[in-house]
Amino acid sequence: METPTWRNNVTKKNDLPGAVLALIKDAWYSGCWIQDTETGSWYTPEEFKEQWQMYYVLSKKGDRDNSDRFKVRNPLMGDKELKRKMRDATAEYLAFRSKLDAYYDFALHRKKKLKT
Repeated sequence: METPTWRNNVTKKNDLPGAVLALIKDAWYSGCWIQDTETGSWYTPEEFKEQWQMYYVLSKKGDRDNSDRFKVRNPLMGDKELKRKMRDATAEYLAFRSKLDAYYDFALHRKKKLKT
């Protein structure tokens, strides 16, 4: 007898480690996303559920995992942080470019003056 489709979905759900399922549920019910604090990447609960094997690592003994690196956070806070980082990076670039221009004395010069 062939296994019904609905049964496959139940089996897949049960394959999720408890820590992963807790993260996904916490994010889903709070309207938040999951952030990887090591890489700074953000995942919707649906993305994390589909690709959790790529991010979550359980030790060979099964006694430790890396779930503490994932935090459930409001994506609007992530938006605010990324904007701040972008402003800081732009300011750093402009300061560097200014120093570079001053060092090499880059300036626009006309070849000769216009006759009036």
